[in-house]
Amino acid sequence: MIDHLNYGTYYISALYGHKEQLVLYTEPLNSKTATEVMNVADKTDRKVLCVVNTSFWNLEKLSESFSQKLEFEEINLSTKIWKVFVEKENNRVNSASNLN
Repeated sequence: MIDHLNYGTYYISALYGHKEQLVLYTEPLNSKTATEVMNVADKTDRKVLCVVNTSFWNLEKLSESFSQKLEFEEINLSTKIWKVFVEKENNRVNSASNLN
């Protein structure tokens, strides 16, 4: 499941992405919206992949938004602005309902 944290990457994905992708647009990402993202991921049995095109996001801020319930790793794209964070394997702490 691809979660775009800003509209620019979501727009590009909507234009050029595969029709069967599960794509979300989440802005702002906070504990409430992160809970919703986790619920969708749980219901569809998918991992979360976050895409951004801003230097604001890093692993620490992403983990804080998910209340430390998900661990991510950054995929090295060799760019300064575009970033992709993927959920680590087998790292879910209980369920999305525990984010609050």
